[in-house]
Amino acid sequence: VDENHKMGMFVIIDWVANHTACDNRMVLANPEWYTKDKNGDFQPPLGTDWSDVYDLDYTNLELRQYMIDAMEYWVKEYDIDGFRCDVAGMVPTDFWESAVERLNLIKPVFMLAEWEDPELLEKAFKADYNWSLYHILKEIPSSIKEANSIQKYFQKPKKRYPESALKMNFLDNHDENSWNRVMIEHFGNKVYPLSTMLFTLPGIPMIYSGQEARVEAVQMWKRIHKVPFSCLSSSEMVYKKTMDQK
Repeated sequence: VDENHKMGMFVIIDWVANHTACDNRMVLANPEWYTKDKNGDFQPPLGTDWSDVYDLDYTNLELRQYMIDAMEYWVKEYDIDGFRCDVAGMVPTDFWESAVERLNLIKPVFMLAEWEDPELLEKAFKADYNWSLYHILKEIPSSIKEANSIQKYFQKPKKRYPESALKMNFLDNHDENSWNRVMIEHFGNKVYPLSTMLFTLPGIPMIYSGQEARVEAVQMWKRIHKVPFSCLSSSEMVYKKTMDQK
């Protein structure tokens, strides 16, 4: 973290506040922190098929305090700069607001919501995922949507955000790559102009791990993969071609 700060970069870490693994030690130590079904058994988050996790119950005030304390630990001890919060909309907004209020007493933090809801960005988060734009972009290669759909999206947004809110624009992320599509295969020869466009749109351009090296395979998040930088010339890098087009 210190070395990144010396280079003028910031570090945020992934934070999963909605659920834990089924074998997390909290399951035995604090079973009252979890949501139970009608039979009193642990359950995954409602509306999901996530059979390998248990849902956390944010009506429990001890759980809320524990979670905030844990977030404070990373900021205090390692001087990280914020959090990317998994399925942020599945955790009560008032919890995030309380957490950020406490964290900002240590240092100003950058909060990124893996969700898309203006309410989250009123007090808690600085940015969220631009899923609406992504769903337009992914349908352009197959001509389901025309390129002018992008212009219409920005001219007539369906959701009104606070003026200070930032949208994170992307062509790929770990969920899309693991479960749905490989970016290079799906976008084909449109990947370079679309990548270039993301760097010019309002918001934050996201480069997913390996995207800049033209990774052409599924990078399952449960496995460890090496990004093949060494086998590509600089001219083949998506990032290089994107910058050239700028």
